[in-house]
Amino acid sequence: MIDLNNYSELISVIVPVYNVEKYIRRCVDSILSQTYSKIEIILVDDGSTDNSGIICDQYADENENVVVIHKKNGGLSSARNAGLDVANGKYIGFVDSDDWIKNTMYSNLLLGLINSGSQCSTCGVLISDGIHSKKYDSIGNKKIFSRNDAIIEILMERNIDVSACNKLYQANLFNGIRYPVGENNEDAAIILDILDRITSIVHVGTDEYFYFQRANSISNTISKNNLVNQYEHAIKMHSHVRERYPQLAEYSEFYIYMQLISIERKIIKMRKDKELRGMYIQYYKILKEYDTKRNRKRLSHKRYVLLILLKLFWHLRL
Repeated sequence: MIDLNNYSELISVIVPVYNVEKYIRRCVDSILSQTYSKIEIILVDDGSTDNSGIICDQYADENENVVVIHKKNGGLSSARNAGLDVANGKYIGFVDSDDWIKNTMYSNLLLGLINSGSQCSTCGVLISDGIHSKKYDSIGNKKIFSRNDAIIEILMERNIDVSACNKLYQANLFNGIRYPVGENNEDAAIILDILDRITSIVHVGTDEYFYFQRANSISNTISKNNLVNQYEHAIKMHSHVRERYPQLAEYSEFYIYMQLISIERKIIKMRKDKELRGMYIQYYKILKEYDTKRNRKRLSHKRYVLLILLKLFWHLRL
């Protein structure tokens, strides 16, 4: 068991920043307060038009371990890639600028990673509206997942998810890998490329990351491009699994099924949009192809109820 008091390896934490002047201080302060102090904070100002960039510069002026990059707006993937290009740490972490973390997060993730011999560690998430929180990916105990088991957990959306932000990675996992620029759902786009390079992931068992759910965040924006990206990434993941892990292909097929259910639910929320109504019909026809007995049996009760409602909406034609 390693003693972190005598450990000096650097963690680079990359924070993409875009028009978050109301939230950025909470985020950066939570990283600065970590019980593990060997942390480099890379704030990537992605062309903010509010005071976010100025606030980032203030943090850099006051803290030697804060680095700021100012760049033309290119989106979340572009900002993360800019941070990866200058990161000096042996380990890489990501925090979104409207989220925040417990002061023990990187100590626990680092200890879990080192003591397990894994190349990546993850923790539970607390989804918060700023007042109330609910747990996500919370398992309550430390557990090591082999690569294949980790892939299954991700494809089943159970215990481990595609998100970059509740994880700590060995930096060399990103050699030659970058996030796709101009796309949403970017975490799903590269997660399997990362998993190809590991032998195991350790879940540290504790809930350390606060995901702030606000109405206008990227992940809550429902648009044609976002929905298309969500479906296309699911298809790419299925192709990846069939090629490299054919014994797991039934799980990646189930992943497509769940993404289609998610897409249809989002379209229903925006059903007054005529373009999205057309997409509902398009994706429902694809959904029926994956609506097999095996896939239905794997659905949680909540998702099964949602599936029934989707079928009802189909018969009513929204």
